[in-house]
Amino acid sequence: MGARCVVAGISEHAFTAAGRLAVDDGKVRLTFGELERRSNQLANCLRQMGAGPETCIALLLDRSANFVIAAMAVMKSGAAYLPLDVTTPIERTAAILADADASALITAGDVNLDGVTCPVVRLDAGSNQSRDFDDQDISLESLVYVIYTSGSTSQPKGVEITHANLNNLIQWHQRAFGVTSADRASQVAGVGFDAAVWEIWPTLTAGASLFIADDGTRRSPQAVA
Repeated sequence: MGARCVVAGISEHAFTAAGRLAVDDGKVRLTFGELERRSNQLANCLRQMGAGPETCIALLLDRSANFVIAAMAVMKSGAAYLPLDVTTPIERTAAILADADASALITAGDVNLDGVTCPVVRLDAGSNQSRDFDDQDISLESLVYVIYTSGSTSQPKGVEITHANLNNLIQWHQRAFGVTSADRASQVAGVGFDAAVWEIWPTLTAGASLFIADDGTRRSPQAVA
């Protein structure tokens, strides 16, 4: 993939293979072209709100194509995304948002937001925005995502990951498993768990197709197989 940010690697496939399947969550199927356009629209909305390098935008979304769209949009804006599990108690979610100093929260549907003080952005907020996005140079030393530990022994702690860190992981994963654009990969980890990063970004940057398993499937080894 070379030394460049994740979204640049994915966007390339939107131009070279726009009709190839990028994400399928069982309800929504997105080609690379569609993923590019929808993430561009939301990224334009976020940029107008002031999103940029070293700002943090939280994602309170289930495992879905929508999560991928939102994470892509945040990265395009230059900000870092903070994935939150929708099953997490709202008190803990609000505490993490405050600790991370999140500048906004992206969500969809009817979710409990009691105690959330940062601006809330609905996933469809970018529907009237341009489908084109004026990409900016993103330093590899900038944050790409922040993920919180389980906090099982103390308070949850945020771990900051840079674009360079993520690039290293992606390149290793693609070499170790021989990932190519002809592959199809599953996504089963919770989005608030770092393993989800391994499943999503090495797949999409390779131009491969990501299949997001429903909760019933991912809890059954037989069904996953």
